[in-house]
Amino acid sequence: MDFEMPPVLLIILILGSSVLILLFVACVGYVLGAFCRSTSKRASQREPTLSMYTTFHTSTLEEESMAVRKQYGASKQSDTQPSVHYSMDDWERLFEKSVKEFGLLMHSFRCRDELNEFWEANFRAGQFRQPFVVRSLRSNATPSQIEYFQKLQMGTIRLPTHPNILKVIGLSKDTFPCRIYYEYHEETSLYDVINNESKGRVSWNTMQFLHFAKQIATGMEFLKANEFDHVAVRTERVLYFKDDVCKLFDFCLSSQSAKIALDLRDKNEALAWLAPELLWKGKYYLWTDIWAFGVVLWELWSLGKTPCVGKSLTELQTDLKYQRFLGPPNNCPAAIFSLMVDCWKSVPFERKPFNEIKLELERLINNPEKLHQPTDAHNSQLYLNFSTIRGNNM
Repeated sequence: MDFEMPPVLLIILILGSSVLILLFVACVGYVLGAFCRSTSKRASQREPTLSMYTTFHTSTLEEESMAVRKQYGASKQSDTQPSVHYSMDDWERLFEKSVKEFGLLMHSFRCRDELNEFWEANFRAGQFRQPFVVRSLRSNATPSQIEYFQKLQMGTIRLPTHPNILKVIGLSKDTFPCRIYYEYHEETSLYDVINNESKGRVSWNTMQFLHFAKQIATGMEFLKANEFDHVAVRTERVLYFKDDVCKLFDFCLSSQSAKIALDLRDKNEALAWLAPELLWKGKYYLWTDIWAFGVVLWELWSLGKTPCVGKSLTELQTDLKYQRFLGPPNNCPAAIFSLMVDCWKSVPFERKPFNEIKLELERLINNPEKLHQPTDAHNSQLYLNFSTIRGNNM
């Protein structure tokens, strides 16, 4: 017996199928439309590129001084492009991604020490073709050295940008060897520059030395405020850039300062820049670097002479015991030698702090007539009470 569908039921089935098809088409259209709108919105926003990163990190000194911790501005953009802000972590990932994607061309070896090798390099491809400096952990590094280097990486990349501190522009921390990437700079230290005057190549004056000293003091104050130290800071560890700009490099985490300072002492390196509490007791305090800054002032006004040249640790300790240290260089203004003496107090916390040193240098820059006013420091020996340092062993 043949079944015959009533006409009314057939019409209902046809209409129902049509409605389902229309609903399906509408859903597909809605999903595609949402996807297209999302894609269009993302495309309208400027994606971060390494060229933007580079533009920010090669900005002027005035722009750099406005940078704050973990807050980076976008590069200069056209009027049709919106201003975009990216986090510090974004920049880290971008640089590390570019290292992996394009590879490094290490084209000029600079120097090495027990822990690091330094190279000039650039990317093999990509938008960022400017050279930069690579600090690479050596392959024979011990586990403790690797751990320190990784802590240094994370500390330096998070330092706010400062006009008197060498800029870190990226890291490679997920691959070995670990690396830190710095802005490009010539291999010219402040020592090289001021020492050339004694060879008749360059001429400097007291006002220029004052500006150098102020920049170094400003950088040291900044490092202290961010839990970094510059152990035995000296003109060899200050980079000289064009327009008489000075930038500190080779600084360390405050947690490692004592160890690094003791290593210098035990190796008889940079002894003249090490404070008495380091030479005798192996102690490193917040004020220890101030002693070294006083020696930097002496270097500047002596045109790059080496202080206490050739003296051993025992000989230097003897000189300090009998109050023989560094006298005023030739033609050194009285106010500058007085500032040196303020840095060489035997009691660490009595030394003039860097913020006050900076203010004093600014005062002398603005009032140069005060440079040569007589002071007690110029009329007497450097009398230091080293019994406070050596205890009963005097």
